[in-house]
Amino acid sequence: MYLYLKILKSFILYIFLFSTILNAHSIFNKEEKKWIKENPTITIAMLDDFKPFSFIYQNHHQGFTVDLLDRISKITNLKFQIKTSSWNKALQDFKTQKVSMISGISYNKKREDFTLFTQAYYEMPTYLFGHQNSTYDGSFTDKKLAITTNVFYKEQLKSLGIDIVEYDTSRKKALAVFNGEADFFLDSFLTGQETIKNQSLRTLKVIDEFPLIQKEDLRFGINPDKKTLHSIIEKAYKTISTSDLINLSNKWMINTQEYKTKKVDFTKKEKTYLKNKKSITMCIDPDWMPFETFDQDGKHIGISASYFKLFQKNIDIPIDVIPTTTWSQSIEKAKNRECDIMSLVMKTPKREEYLNFTTPYMSIPLVVATLPNVTFISDVSMLNEKKIGIVKGYAFNELIRNKYPNIHIVDVKNIKDGLQRVVNGELFGFVGTLASIGYQFQNAFVGELKITGKFEDKWELGIGVRDDDAMLLSIFEKIVLSITENDNQNILNKHIAITYEKGTDYSLAWKILALTLFLLLVMLYFQKKLKTKVDEKTLELKKLNDSLERRIKEEVEKNLNVQEKLFKSEKLASMGEMIGNIAHQWRQPLSVISTGASGMQIQKEYGILSDEKFNEACNSINRNAQYLSKTIDDFRDFIKGDRVKKVFCLEEDIKSFISLVEGSIKSNDIIVVLDLEKDISIDGYQNELTQCLINIFNNAKDALKDTKQDKKYLFISTKKNKNSVTIELKDNAKGIPKDILPKIFDPYFTTKTKSQGTGLGLHMTYSLIVEGMKGTIEAKNIEYIYDDKSYKGAVFKIEIPLL
Repeated sequence: MYLYLKILKSFILYIFLFSTILNAHSIFNKEEKKWIKENPTITIAMLDDFKPFSFIYQNHHQGFTVDLLDRISKITNLKFQIKTSSWNKALQDFKTQKVSMISGISYNKKREDFTLFTQAYYEMPTYLFGHQNSTYDGSFTDKKLAITTNVFYKEQLKSLGIDIVEYDTSRKKALAVFNGEADFFLDSFLTGQETIKNQSLRTLKVIDEFPLIQKEDLRFGINPDKKTLHSIIEKAYKTISTSDLINLSNKWMINTQEYKTKKVDFTKKEKTYLKNKKSITMCIDPDWMPFETFDQDGKHIGISASYFKLFQKNIDIPIDVIPTTTWSQSIEKAKNRECDIMSLVMKTPKREEYLNFTTPYMSIPLVVATLPNVTFISDVSMLNEKKIGIVKGYAFNELIRNKYPNIHIVDVKNIKDGLQRVVNGELFGFVGTLASIGYQFQNAFVGELKITGKFEDKWELGIGVRDDDAMLLSIFEKIVLSITENDNQNILNKHIAITYEKGTDYSLAWKILALTLFLLLVMLYFQKKLKTKVDEKTLELKKLNDSLERRIKEEVEKNLNVQEKLFKSEKLASMGEMIGNIAHQWRQPLSVISTGASGMQIQKEYGILSDEKFNEACNSINRNAQYLSKTIDDFRDFIKGDRVKKVFCLEEDIKSFISLVEGSIKSNDIIVVLDLEKDISIDGYQNELTQCLINIFNNAKDALKDTKQDKKYLFISTKKNKNSVTIELKDNAKGIPKDILPKIFDPYFTTKTKSQGTGLGLHMTYSLIVEGMKGTIEAKNIEYIYDDKSYKGAVFKIEIPLL
């Protein structure tokens, strides 16, 4: 009886569904039916991260809109080919009619030029999201609001005078607020909450409904030249019952479902196949860490090895890994049927000639590694005509050549070879996976390279099975689909140590990064301001040099205030070079900070940021930020130092002076040898002494430039006498010419061109030492021996009394 009732129920349901579809199809007129027959497949653009309306999970299109489209498909007999991307790209593809339809588009008057709107299939308010401690008082003064690129309410916000910044995806909007690039972002309640949850952005929250704009009404948009299609979609939507729409809403808005794979359940034939097969041979990439390689004992290790340990539990026969030395060799063995499977491989047209492919079990972002001085690459077109290295035989070597013909692809042996060529300047960049490039950064290229951009394409990797063994393909397809999210998480934890559960506080890293960027901006502003002053003062000095030489000399001798002005003028005249020194010193630590920050951001975005790597990056950023801060303090003290007499440590002052000119020391390959006595204190003008040391150093540096020496030396020594302190600066630049030596302290005397010097440096040094500090300074040529080698150079000897 129960079986009879079940059959009867199924029959009634079948009749109901059949009559519904039949009645639905009868709603179309003759022209619409003809159009459907002639245009059976419709391309439609959808968002790839618009949860719960449209998104991709394990390569499956899912969401409320996808299910709604499936119902329309059954009613109309139309097949919909979904093209997922970011909103900006989806809208552009729709505008240029690369697709016939677009989903999730809201009505906007300006969009009527290129859109036929259907009625809204969902309406929802827009919400404001921000940091946990953020509040909204109705004002956006001095605040930035992140929105989706080309969203329908963009112009409305502009008209309200709100400072907006646009991002392609919800993820990027949330990250912008998290990183301090924006103060708030707008999104639907569900999408915003899901984004915060998935990205583990625990410091963000929903603040309130945003009342300044109308509710977001989701519709289908259709090309203006397809009015018949518009009519078909409208009629089909009206045919869907209210209860069905409510069920859809309950499914996706209340209990958002995730795609779950099935457990392995082999057929009898598959079980028999495995029983009769003695072993499965497998080829891997022998040089692709952290994904896979051979260890010293020839054992298969890496991420893929962990997956295959999991796969092995489902089959009773061994998987034997065939030893190879290169990826190209592994490919050849697969072509020759020496390998039954390939562990981790991407589908390409050429490989389809000898392999079949399972569903991908890994999806890896592709990134571009370049030298640190390259700016962020936001668009792949920025790589046109540039030499980009990719490992020979890799799937994306073939695919990128076809997809981006304007990029000059260069084959390299392996990842390390490609990155080394970038360091050597042979290549502009190298394309690989975030994990494999990051692995090399940590082991072989610390601070030399950085990740500059990424491709929208991803490396979708599955198991490659020889194309003459359909049964083996079926077995591994089932095994791959059995992988759970917990399995993926455990494997990634093992190799990349992802530990979101610990609630890592990222605020310190962002604060350090923000401080570093702030200091850099201050430096750039100060540099510009100083350059203007240098130009002004240089012009003044040139005029003085031409017409006021005698007057300046008399005023210097008579008036200490004029001397101070000249001191400041000379200080400003040398500021351009000082800024160059600072910029040189900052280049390496900024490179390390940039690499660490961008690496953390991309690893965080793709869920592979470990506590260990995060802490290493933070420590590195902190160390370099402290170094930059000290450099700024030294530079600030030197620039703003007033003529105040105080007690200071001579050793610390000399080290501070060396810090200020360190960039010039390095760029000119000068070796500084220090012989400084401890605990020498001077009661005097510290800033003026620093200026004197800089002036002497600059003359020694210029002299060393003009000599051909294997090694360029500058010796600095200090000695405490009974009533004075002696400071000596000695070089090996072969000495000062005899006819010049008596004149070096004269005002306006210079051996340089007018564009290179004013002749005030050493004269000012003499005045500051003799008149300002009541000391003495003399210069002479000497010969001396250092490291068993004879040298000749100039020595400047300064005597300062101990008062």
